[in-house]
Amino acid sequence: MPRMRLRSLTVPGLLAAILLLQGCMVSRAQIRRADAVVAATVNRDLDCHRADHCATPSPLLDAATHALAASTPQHPVNVVTLLNDSEPALAARINLIRAARHSIDVQTYIWDQDDVGKLMLNELIQAARRGVKVRILADALFSFQEPGLLDQLSRVSSNLQVRLYNPTLHKAHTPPLDFAAGILCCFLQFNQRMHNKLLLVDDSIGITGGRNYQDRYFNWDPNFDYVDRDVMVGGPAAREMAASFELF
Repeated sequence: MPRMRLRSLTVPGLLAAILLLQGCMVSRAQIRRADAVVAATVNRDLDCHRADHCATPSPLLDAATHALAASTPQHPVNVVTLLNDSEPALAARINLIRAARHSIDVQTYIWDQDDVGKLMLNELIQAARRGVKVRILADALFSFQEPGLLDQLSRVSSNLQVRLYNPTLHKAHTPPLDFAAGILCCFLQFNQRMHNKLLLVDDSIGITGGRNYQDRYFNWDPNFDYVDRDVMVGGPAAREMAASFELF
């Protein structure tokens, strides 16, 4: 009986919370005003003024460039490497980010604020500050859960864009009450999560697979780690990765 009484009180409470949360959504006019404030305060300074944006040499990107040059529409050439171990998987990402000359697109389900998450974010910020166009698309449920961090990222460089996929109740942060309300009021929409993982550099080479940006995906968690893998592909297949990213 106590459990039945608790349930009868909880569901109406959640319904009331849903109505309250829906009534607090920001309008398009408020969003436009916020965008204007951000645009006026974003950092537009560059750390590099070279044509190649101070990219570092990379045998990985070079191999992809050669594959593209050797490809024809009838006979595409791709270079493919399996990244089983965590250390080379992380090293390959950092190497490609530092070698980027034009663009970096990153897509992920989880972006935690632990050591791996901060390391990757710092590398991407440095790339943006030297002139590379960096776009991050992360699922809103388990990524960038600190609104203050999102506020900083929106201003850190005019070359850095961060977007959240399917935010719960149009909020950047998903506290437990919002999580429960999202399930109760609109489960089908709430459950449309983005599990894609991609790091694409210069539309030439990409890494995709199972690793999110969290310590336990790269064997850095002292208590629990996942066994996972990625594949790195350079050549025309990277253009298909770019098309997928644009779709999302």
